[in-house]
Amino acid sequence: MAEKAGLTAEEKAAVARAAEIYKFDLLTGMVGEFDELQGIMGEKYALLAGEDEAVATAIREHYLP
Repeated sequence: MAEKAGLTAEEKAAVARAAEIYKFDLLTGMVGEFDELQGIMGEKYALLAGEDEAVATAIREHYLP
């Protein structure tokens, strides 16, 4: 699918990494208490953990309609 979409190797790696960690924010007390922060906190936590900006953005955006 990635090849059909024309993704670069870097983009494929970012997608794969985001798929591995995109729900980690659900394990936090912050998201448990304020569910509207799903994705937003995931992005912040990913950046603080040193993840690539593309990975962090994918985590946030997967909650968008």
